[in-house]
Amino acid sequence: MWSNALALDYGLTNTKSQGTQKVTDKIDFSTQLGYSTNDVWYYTAMGDFKSQFYKGYNYPDRTNYISKFMAPAYTNVSLGLEYRPKSFYTIYVSPIAGKLTFVQDDYLSNMGAFGVDPGDKFKGEFGAYAKARAEKTLMENVNAISTIDFFTAYNSSFGNVDINWDLMISMKINKFLTTTLNTSLKYDDDVKAIKDGVKKGAKVQFKEMLGIGVAYNF
Repeated sequence: MWSNALALDYGLTNTKSQGTQKVTDKIDFSTQLGYSTNDVWYYTAMGDFKSQFYKGYNYPDRTNYISKFMAPAYTNVSLGLEYRPKSFYTIYVSPIAGKLTFVQDDYLSNMGAFGVDPGDKFKGEFGAYAKARAEKTLMENVNAISTIDFFTAYNSSFGNVDINWDLMISMKINKFLTTTLNTSLKYDDDVKAIKDGVKKGAKVQFKEMLGIGVAYNF
């Protein structure tokens, strides 16, 4: 089995009081190759890449950017077992995983942003990784897709788990119009919140978006 997934987001809002602001920006690609003898348990190799297209800002500050393409970027590479008992959900567990963090920008790397040491543009961690995915029809014309992944490093921070959780609920209005509710929750123990120029503890980030758009299945 060879499975690939690609999600690309980029969105802006414009209001009189706040001007134009970026509200969503995501590049998320994953690939996995699995071999099974019973179509339930798969010996699996998995890799992914996450980043964003353009500069991000901590509005209303539009002078100092806080992110850009490849700053940060994350890659997870792992070997493990995937459990696929049903067609609508999967669970993957890997005791052998590497998490790579890239900050390919002098300004952000010198700040030590996103967990890298100041001046470094790369950080590698070895640890354990788990991922689950579910896709289910909740009722007629209402579908939900959820993915969640966890990583903890085999070092002094073992047990502090990085989390990425995405949920999308789509409700079909007619043949072409669809309403979607998207939520994202992220927590990275290496990314510390900064207040008044001082690094504090890691914080949970949460985003939700409701929209009406054009969708066509084929």
